[in-house]
Amino acid sequence: MTTATEESSETMLVRYSVTDRAISELRQQFTGLTCETAGGYQETRKAIATLRTLRGDIEKRRQELKADALAWGRKVDGEAKRLTGMLLEIEEPLKAKKEFVDSAKERAEKAERDRLEAEERAKREAEQERLRQEAQRLAAERAELEAQRRAAEEAQRAAQEKIDAERRALDAERERLERIEAERAKRELAEQQAVERAKRAEAERLERERLRAEHAERQRLAAEQRAKQEAERAAAEAKLAEEMRPDVEKIKAFGDLLAAIQAPEVKGKRAKVFLDVAMGEIGRVAKRCQALTELK
Repeated sequence: MTTATEESSETMLVRYSVTDRAISELRQQFTGLTCETAGGYQETRKAIATLRTLRGDIEKRRQELKADALAWGRKVDGEAKRLTGMLLEIEEPLKAKKEFVDSAKERAEKAERDRLEAEERAKREAEQERLRQEAQRLAAERAELEAQRRAAEEAQRAAQEKIDAERRALDAERERLERIEAERAKRELAEQQAVERAKRAEAERLERERLRAEHAERQRLAAEQRAKQEAERAAAEAKLAEEMRPDVEKIKAFGDLLAAIQAPEVKGKRAKVFLDVAMGEIGRVAKRCQALTELK
């Protein structure tokens, strides 16, 4: 076993920012705390935070001291564990007190939530029941209104059927009268058309007779005009023949001379066209001259 002197010597070599004296003072300071009041609850919360912070400091220091050597690390861990245990001896009862209050507070809050939820549920159920009854009432009213509507529609349908029957009877009577009127109008139209056709036939007959008479008159006048013109032409030809009788043979000979003319040979296309036209004119003059022999 390690003697008290050795333990004290080893402990002095492992130095932390938290000492036994400080822990003792914290024990005296925090052990009597309670969470029964709001102030005590806050002090307990702060004490737990302080102890948690000190434990964190010890852990940091432990890691620093342990970095030098494994043996030193074991001493560091042992001292840290010892100090941590001493702190936990103070912290755990405080946490238990706080957790008890927290649990009681949570239970109270849960009870309040349950109460509020029960009230809300009761309100919802009451509202649902009210809505159900209101829906039933509205359904009953709608059913009654639907029955009234069907009755009104049935009455309206019966009235409409009566109106339709009367309208069909009136339509049938109107159609009968219209057929009678149409047949009468048809007979009158046929009679009128027959009279019109007779009038048109008579008018056409008279027009044809008038046209035949006019045509006959025009033919008679035209025949008289032709006879007069023929007599005048014969007289003029006789007079012309008498006047031209001494020169007829000369003109005929000139026509024969013209008819005997031959066109010269030319090479140009336009020249050929010109000679063709000229020979045509000469031929016509020759024929006119030769025709005078008929006047003898």
